[in-house]
Amino acid sequence: MPRVRAIVSVQDGVELPECEQSSGIDGMDRQRLEGKDIKRRLKVIENAIASLVRHILACELPSCRCRVEVSLLICNDKRITELNAAYFGRNRPTDVLSFPQLSRDELEQLKHPHKCDSEAVKLLGDIVISIGAVRRQARRYKHSQVDELMRLVAHGFLHLLGYEDAEDAERKAMAKRERALIRSWKLSVWKSQSGSP
Repeated sequence: MPRVRAIVSVQDGVELPECEQSSGIDGMDRQRLEGKDIKRRLKVIENAIASLVRHILACELPSCRCRVEVSLLICNDKRITELNAAYFGRNRPTDVLSFPQLSRDELEQLKHPHKCDSEAVKLLGDIVISIGAVRRQARRYKHSQVDELMRLVAHGFLHLLGYEDAEDAERKAMAKRERALIRSWKLSVWKSQSGSP
């Protein structure tokens, strides 16, 4: 399994979600997430994101044992609108942006058996998520804000791994893959917490 470092940062003034109902963090220190301590809450979310990213990499790149790094910024609608306008020419807020660092050829190499350099770190890219979109979409989809945050992490990360969603068929395939990966991740977390094989 790849060794993953997820660097999560939060824009000043942005409040992280609290745990509501069930979420992908169930069994992963839920009490600490429900507290008011911002640093503690950030650490719990950072650990959950790293866990989800590790799981997605193991499923998507089963031959890869590389050291990888992904950075994630949780920001407000204003900041994501600025980034969307600057990099994609769309002057409106969105839920998630992805900035891949690897070329298609580099990604293809990782999908097949290869020799992993134990010292070098592969920078997969950056993901930016709007907390405003997390809150709105959590209400729309009737699940917790943490569940929506993890869904957007999965979506953004799949973009870093080369998935596209410009066409309707691509969008449906990507959404189906996100759901399958999150379900299998939650199951693996549950099994590790309950001691099940």
